[in-house]
Amino acid sequence: MDSIINKIAANIHDFSVSDQSFTRCRKLNPTDLIKLILNMGAGSLNSEIFHAFPNVNSRMTASAFEQQKAKLKPECFKEIMLELSRANDALQLLDNKYLVVAIDGSDFDQPFNPKSENIFQGKDGPRWGLECAILE
Repeated sequence: MDSIINKIAANIHDFSVSDQSFTRCRKLNPTDLIKLILNMGAGSLNSEIFHAFPNVNSRMTASAFEQQKAKLKPECFKEIMLELSRANDALQLLDNKYLVVAIDGSDFDQPFNPKSENIFQGKDGPRWGLECAILE
């Protein structure tokens, strides 16, 4: 994933809204911006920034994050997902139709299906544990 993100960041002008975007040195460079967006959880924006950048000197404001994010085209993330799919030549699909691209620790309760094959046994009992995305 890092090599895909680095490749996108090296060609960031193909994925930015303007040729002037990402030309100045900022606290939040394209690589860190993309990683932050992909790694965000269900917390508030300030909380996510705090967890991603625990060093106060490297942390940016929520406003600065939003300004940098606005410079990216959605095609940036589509390209990342396409490259990720191409990199895996032995795709294993969930239920023969879903490509799992993330398994996260979301804070919301997900519907529990005791008949599902995708249950893992945790210390507190069985839990539903997959977040699935369909790539068509």
